[in-house]
Amino acid sequence: QNVVNCEHLSVVHIDPLDRIQGQYLVQNDKNEYKQQSVTLSNIFQNSLEQLLNSKEKEYAKTIEGNQYLSFIVNRTANTTQVLQLQTTSQLAPDELLTIKSLIDIYKNFSTLILNAQTDELTGLLNRKTFDKAIATFWEESTAHRHIETERRAANEEANNYIIVFDIDHFKSINDNYGHLFGDEVLILVANQLRRSFRSDDLLFRFGGEEFVLLLKNINKEDCESLLSKVHTDIASTDFPNVEKLTISSGGCAISDGSFYMSVLDYADKALYQSKANGRDQYTLYEKPPEEEEQESFTGEIDLF
Repeated sequence: QNVVNCEHLSVVHIDPLDRIQGQYLVQNDKNEYKQQSVTLSNIFQNSLEQLLNSKEKEYAKTIEGNQYLSFIVNRTANTTQVLQLQTTSQLAPDELLTIKSLIDIYKNFSTLILNAQTDELTGLLNRKTFDKAIATFWEESTAHRHIETERRAANEEANNYIIVFDIDHFKSINDNYGHLFGDEVLILVANQLRRSFRSDDLLFRFGGEEFVLLLKNINKEDCESLLSKVHTDIASTDFPNVEKLTISSGGCAISDGSFYMSVLDYADKALYQSKANGRDQYTLYEKPPEEEEQESFTGEIDLF
């Protein structure tokens, strides 16, 4: 914005299925990030489609003295960022060079951050990032339960959930086919899980064949329906050399009085219940009434 005078300036975030998942918009010196009701002009929509369907990194078009520019800022396994500009005059070569140089600098910094936060094999968020993210996730979850928001008014039964996934009989896959094939299975399962959830849900490779999902703003019925579909999709996916591959999962809603490590432990217990009951299924943890009462009574004292 400080380099060129723009009529329009935004960064559009695209998910792996080429759907718009958000837009960072600068208008009248005000910054806004939109995740819903993102609408692009026909020109910017067409330029976006052309960039996503080609190997080109930039697009430029001049109409009635206005120049429309789109640049691929960064591509990762989870998102593509596209910078979109509209100017009332043709940009000079040095202005274009400056913009491209700024994009390169941003991409380098972004890559450094990404490498520190993601699992090298699957491209999912890593365990180190999880330890920081779950604390923030818990704080937001508990805070939202005590203030009136549009989200809560629209869905009073909505909760945030911690879900733990584990690949069934993964050790036998490594033993029978080798670790390279096991790695391929991990990548394929990670990709399937990534496609199953919204862009603002956080999916981590927790370690080995275990994955953890921080699932936002969903009621119990929809959560169960979503997990059921995930299990069906994994079981129906063709994995090379494996006749059938399944996963087990366990989850727990974040509720008042529950510390996040306790919720994670409950989700893990629910996972083991799924395993004990025959695998290829999900279980949502239900705390016994006496456990609810004890947690409510002890409160924060349990943290020390």
